[in-house]
Amino acid sequence: MKSSYNTVLYKIQRDAIGVEPEGKGSKGLVVAVALEEASGGEMETLQKMIAAIRYDINEDVTILRIPSGQQFPLTALEMGWQDLLVFGLSPASVGLQIEHLQEKILFLESRKALFSPSLREINSSIPKKQALWRLLQEMFLNVPKSA
Repeated sequence: MKSSYNTVLYKIQRDAIGVEPEGKGSKGLVVAVALEEASGGEMETLQKMIAAIRYDINEDVTILRIPSGQQFPLTALEMGWQDLLVFGLSPASVGLQIEHLQEKILFLESRKALFSPSLREINSSIPKKQALWRLLQEMFLNVPKSA
């Protein structure tokens, strides 16, 4: 495909990356988790978080289970994204070249991103669960940031 700058752009094939997006993503929310933590109790925690922000995990969300050391650039998604939640992965793992700030909502033009500790860490720490819940409320439920 040609761009207006007369350079050739290539579409990255998802199969080559080894990550298959799950879910319909109708509300533009992408959730990236480390593949090694994408099972059992961790996924149950994730489902509860998604339900708490009034999203349906199958209809409204796209889930990326990314193996450690691999990347899945968000540009490889067929549909666009509006919000991004990343658990236990670096920004580079989703193709973003930004500073790795955990537990802070990042505004990327008209999009929002939140990088959090791994689901396993969140499951084992009540203060981390509480901090994440406050950020999710601010990001998705329009609850003002507490002082």
